[in-house]
Amino acid sequence: MSDVEALRSYHMIVRSVARTHGGQAGPGLELIRWADGLLDSDASASTRAALLSALAGLHSGVAWWCHDGGDVAASLYHFGRAVELATEAGDDYGVVYALRHAGMMLIERGRVDDALKLLQLADLRLQAAYVDSQLRALASEFHVVSAFALASLSRDYGSTGRLAREELAQARDGWDPPSEHARGSMDLIAAQAEMNLGRLDVAEAMVTVAGQTLAQSGDRREGILTELIRARMHVQAGEPRGLAMANAALDGVEQIRSGVARQIYVSPLASALEVRSGSEARELARRARQVAA
Repeated sequence: MSDVEALRSYHMIVRSVARTHGGQAGPGLELIRWADGLLDSDASASTRAALLSALAGLHSGVAWWCHDGGDVAASLYHFGRAVELATEAGDDYGVVYALRHAGMMLIERGRVDDALKLLQLADLRLQAAYVDSQLRALASEFHVVSAFALASLSRDYGSTGRLAREELAQARDGWDPPSEHARGSMDLIAAQAEMNLGRLDVAEAMVTVAGQTLAQSGDRREGILTELIRARMHVQAGEPRGLAMANAALDGVEQIRSGVARQIYVSPLASALEVRSGSEARELARRARQVAA
C-alpha cells in the first residue's frame, strides 16, 4: 500500500502543476511508465484493487494533460485505459470520472455527438452504482457537462435547449462541491452552456464567479479560460473595456502551456475582435491569431 500511496502523491503533484501551468503530458507519461510496472508485483487482493483504482485515476489525468497538449489520439487511449482499470477494480467512481472528462474533452474538440454517447454510458453506470457522496458530486458534474453538450447543439432554444436547461438545474440539485476547484469548474462549464443558450447575462455572472473561485484555489490554467470567455463576451457586446480585457487574457495565455487555451478558446476571441471596428481591435485580432497558432 505504500507504493499505491506514493503513486497517488506523485499524481497529485503533477496535477497541481498542470492546473497551474497547463500541459504536463510528458511528466505524466513518465509516471505511467513507472506505475504500470507495479501491475506485475505480488499484492493482496485489496492492495491490487487500490492499485488499479490509483492507476485508473492517473490514466484519466494523463488523458486530460494529453488533451491540453493537443494529442487527441493519446488522450482517447488513456481515457479508455482508465475505464478498463477502474472496471477491473470494481471502481464505479473511476469509470464515471474517466467518461465525464472524456466527454468534456470531446465537446471542446467539437465532437459533441460522440461526447453525448459517452455521457449516456456514464449515466447508466451512475444509475447502476450505489450512490455515495463522491458519486453524488460526480453526478452533478456529469449533468453540467451534459448540459454543455446539449447547449452546444442548440441554437434555436427548442427541445434540445430545454433539455440543457433541465440538466443545468439537476447539476445544482443538492450539490455539495468537494473542493474550490470543483466549484469553479462547475461555474465555468455552466457559463459556457448558458452562453450557448443565449442567456448572456447569466453566463457573464457565472464566468466572473468562476474566475474568482479559481483564482482563490490557484488553478491558473482554468482561470485564464474564464478570462478569455469574459473578454470575448465584452468584445462582442461592444463594451470599451473589452479590448483591455482581451489584451490581458492574451497575456495570460502566453504564460501557460495550455494547447486547449490556445487552440480552442483564443480563436473565438480573435473572431470577435476581427468584426469590431478600430485599429486597436485589428491589432489585437492579429495578436490573438498569432497566439492561437
